[in-house]
Amino acid sequence: MVKVAIKPDTTASKGGPWVSLPCVSYAPFRRPGDTPIPQAPDRVTQAISAAQILEDLKLIKQISPCVRTYGVDHGLDLVPGLAKQVGLRVKLGAWISGDPVANQTQLTGALALTRAFPEVIDELIVGNEVLLRGDLSVEQLRGLIAQAQAATSIPISYADVWEFWLKHDSLSPAVDRIAVHILPYWENDPIGVDGASAHVINTLQRMRNHFAPKTVWVAETGWPAIGRQRGDARPGTSEQRQFLRMLVSNPDLRREEFNVIEAFDQPWKKRFEGSMGGGWGVFNSAGAAKPAISNASLTYWHSAAAIAASLILGLITVCRAPTYRGQMDALKRALIVMVCTLAGVLIAQYVIAWSKSPTELALWLIAALGLNGTAWVAWSYRSRPTRAWATALGLAVICAYLIGFVAQPRYLGFPVDLLWLFLAAHWLGHSPSHMPCLAGEMAFASRSALALGTLALIAIGLACAMLWNEGWGNAQALEAWLVVTAIGIGVIRKLKPGTQLTAATGQ
Repeated sequence: MVKVAIKPDTTASKGGPWVSLPCVSYAPFRRPGDTPIPQAPDRVTQAISAAQILEDLKLIKQISPCVRTYGVDHGLDLVPGLAKQVGLRVKLGAWISGDPVANQTQLTGALALTRAFPEVIDELIVGNEVLLRGDLSVEQLRGLIAQAQAATSIPISYADVWEFWLKHDSLSPAVDRIAVHILPYWENDPIGVDGASAHVINTLQRMRNHFAPKTVWVAETGWPAIGRQRGDARPGTSEQRQFLRMLVSNPDLRREEFNVIEAFDQPWKKRFEGSMGGGWGVFNSAGAAKPAISNASLTYWHSAAAIAASLILGLITVCRAPTYRGQMDALKRALIVMVCTLAGVLIAQYVIAWSKSPTELALWLIAALGLNGTAWVAWSYRSRPTRAWATALGLAVICAYLIGFVAQPRYLGFPVDLLWLFLAAHWLGHSPSHMPCLAGEMAFASRSALALGTLALIAIGLACAMLWNEGWGNAQALEAWLVVTAIGIGVIRKLKPGTQLTAATGQ
């Protein structure tokens, strides 16, 4: 068992790594475009170069004496040899799937590495969450583990979520060690960061009591630095730092062997797990240490810069106005500029975080520009049909997203940052129904009021369903509900039959 003293690194410079972790998961697909998924049209798989892997391992060496891998393809067969050069130990993984040919290739390659580097490889992990995915039965997995047991003296384990180990505890006699995943964020009943380390300890003890006298260790635990909130579990840079610091300072875990997922952010995982999937690394995709493992301060410079620039431009505009009325008009314009600037920063941050590819980034930007374009039309245009169509389009987009969210929310985010301008437009802008209109527009006005009111009520209803599913403790869901409800009310309040529409020319 790898045991390390967990203490601050007093030699680290400001912003550098500060902590030693017993072990970290390593996958080399951190750079833009890197992926383990075979690429069309010829389904070629990517192999990461030895130089890149060596660079990564040198970074990992700053924070841990150990890496856990998940397969022996894509260049990962080079890890044991390079780890020996750097001074790292390896928990070697063989990736097991539903493909029997690929499984034999993985197992044969992993066993060859255990023979070549017995002084580096501490453990061979045959399969990762195979039972969770349903790729193989327990008996099929047992056969592969038995094959490994017969070919090496290195301890053999299998890694899966703790609930699946309890569900399939008949597999335990086949392994030397039981590797469990305890991820408070991904629990069916998510655990907030304040109780996350206690959850890890309590679950580990439960597993040890169940599988005694087998050795049980935590093969995965961690916290995402970005993404959507699940119950009380809110991703974030500060939350990731809090979790890791609680983990390594907890006296009940200081004596334990555990593996943190993961070394580097993996942008390719966004495709399967949303924004959260790409943000579990303690280093970002550029190889820089995150605040979770460094002395760097948490900063929000994007928003601060937007606020500062908006205030400066606003003050300049107000000061240049020659009259009091002109100053008030200038102040109103300055506030609009500030709102638009801040909304733009928030939109950019959200779109970048949730985009899985350059194509999706472009689509997100088009959607964001389109949605907020309808807000601008609804705010400034005096044509009743134009404003009504713009409002209807925006509400339809919001309803469509909420339907998807209510149906399958696990990997979707709360795009509240895209809605602030839309909200402002329907509380501060002109009414789409109470503007003077030509006699020929009267029928359209009546129908559009009914349609807009219906869409607004549907949006509010879907937002209520979303909040019911997520719970009042989910601050992101609560924020989304408040914003969508405010948008709906902002539209409905201007549809009330209070002013008789009259004919007008030129309007």
